[in-house]
Amino acid sequence: GRDCDEDESDNMFDDLMLREWAEQHLLFDGPPLFLQEKKPDWITGHNIEEVTIQAGDILRGSSAKPSPFLLTDQEYHKSLILVMQVEPNYAIGVLLNHPTTKTEEVELSSDDTFFHEAIDVHLPVRYGGDFDFIGDEPTLFVLHTSSTLREADVGEPVGYNDEIWSCSMKDVANSIAAGIATMEDFMVIRGCILWEKDIEGGIQGGVGNGNFEFVDQDKTKEILSLLASQKVLSSKTLNSNLKIATTAWSLAEDDYSDEEDEELGSSFPFDITGHVGDEFERYVFKSNVKISALSDHALKTWVATYFLKGSELHP
Repeated sequence: GRDCDEDESDNMFDDLMLREWAEQHLLFDGPPLFLQEKKPDWITGHNIEEVTIQAGDILRGSSAKPSPFLLTDQEYHKSLILVMQVEPNYAIGVLLNHPTTKTEEVELSSDDTFFHEAIDVHLPVRYGGDFDFIGDEPTLFVLHTSSTLREADVGEPVGYNDEIWSCSMKDVANSIAAGIATMEDFMVIRGCILWEKDIEGGIQGGVGNGNFEFVDQDKTKEILSLLASQKVLSSKTLNSNLKIATTAWSLAEDDYSDEEDEELGSSFPFDITGHVGDEFERYVFKSNVKISALSDHALKTWVATYFLKGSELHP
């Protein structure tokens, strides 16, 4: 039987993670569980060498159950990633769905503003990945999906994806000063993911083995607009930011329907207990906690630990 009560399970995160690690990696009556788990049918037999990654591609973290990011790299669980650059030996991408506690200041001089007064605008900064510097310069990316800014040639499209453009902080200042944009039109991202161009270990292999899935380009603007509603991270915005990110991740699914939003509402704020999940989904060993609930809580713990130092995990 399952010997932990639902009322107690929220305080047993470490124990539940240890149980799941043991179940996946230790031998019981047969092969370790991670050798038995099956990924979605569409992943089976996928030829990695036929996977083509291009700048402008949007990827999302795997929908496989259990999540491949339960025990490691939790930042990729239900993530959305934009591929920024693809070169012969490497590729660069940025996570789109992780607001941080930081902001980036944009200074508008008195000569640039309508009222001829100096104005400081603070743009929320998102976490794009662990690779923080290229040479001596911090990796700072600015994105927009504004048709007005595209018509004004502010920036340039990211690869083939004409729905999302990359620009500079100077472009941001000039656009806001000219009155053709507001701070809400821009997404500022610090850091990136650097993948070696390795068929098995790089992003090509990540897509081929099902850890990441392609997102239809037609959903770019809707997904980015939804993510733009996230706020600067704090104890008060942690849960709402996670809910918005998960809704955007679900929206990226090919057969997404509005009914999924209603189900999402019953599983937040990422509590381990009361999680809907899949009717046939397995539970953590000897518990009432479903694997998908533990994966979601692991993501919340990662965000709180990495950006809020863990002190505000339970506001």
